[in-house]
Amino acid sequence: MELNNAETEAKTARRGIWKDYKEEVAVENVEEVDLDGDNETAPVVDDVAQRKRVVITNLAKDFTSFHAQQVKDGPEIEAMLVRLRQEATSNPPIAGSYRPKKGDLVMAKFSEDGLWYRARVEKTVSTNETQVIYIDYGNRETVDNKNIASLPLGNFASIPAAAKEYAFAFVFPDTDEEFVEEVRAVFMDVTANKVLLLKTEYKDSANGMEAATLLDETSKKDIVLQMVKDGWLFVDTKTRRDRRLLKKVNEYKEAQEYAKKNGLNLWQYGDVTPDDAKEFGYPNH
Repeated sequence: MELNNAETEAKTARRGIWKDYKEEVAVENVEEVDLDGDNETAPVVDDVAQRKRVVITNLAKDFTSFHAQQVKDGPEIEAMLVRLRQEATSNPPIAGSYRPKKGDLVMAKFSEDGLWYRARVEKTVSTNETQVIYIDYGNRETVDNKNIASLPLGNFASIPAAAKEYAFAFVFPDTDEEFVEEVRAVFMDVTANKVLLLKTEYKDSANGMEAATLLDETSKKDIVLQMVKDGWLFVDTKTRRDRRLLKKVNEYKEAQEYAKKNGLNLWQYGDVTPDDAKEFGYPNH
């Protein structure tokens, strides 16, 4: 009952991720539309109804992965955090009483808002500082040890981490740091405050992560496919040889050819390979 009340309170108050909360509605499949034409990817035939409704909670600096939280888990996580902070207020942790150890599940105070969140200790940075990952969002931070404490008694440790890390399916970024920052900005702009539809396409053998595609819930358009078509990302044409993925890979190849033909972003100086881009520091904005 306490959880249900806190969940309702979080929704009603529109706290955090639930400030734009709407009840789930069924998602219908869409018809196939030809990709040719203007520079807008068309909705694709897909098992849309089986995709997970997610929000992006963190994006890797090098644009090789992202963390996503399922929409259905949001109210439970927000309600849990309400209780966690109430416990921290009622029984404030004594600074220095906890000694961080790698792998420990703890609560840590996030520097940007001064609030407590669940976190996992990743490594010792110095005598007084520790790197943690906030397990319900996926972002990392170096925290002063006085702002790390053991989790209070209760079910705080038993609720699964809400954020899961995924690789981007079928694509990889350029190695130029300035350009990657632009790519990150584009992705964050088109995904901010939006519910996306996620599907795991395959397991990435290089990092062991599930590689996923993302559709805009409203338009049903593939967000990363559009970024390929706009010339922001390279298509991985070497490692994905599964027959079941052939149609999807071909869609991405077609989008990349469009970007090449029109000289967009990565391709503004011609048909280059990722090695060329690295060698010439290209593109350099």
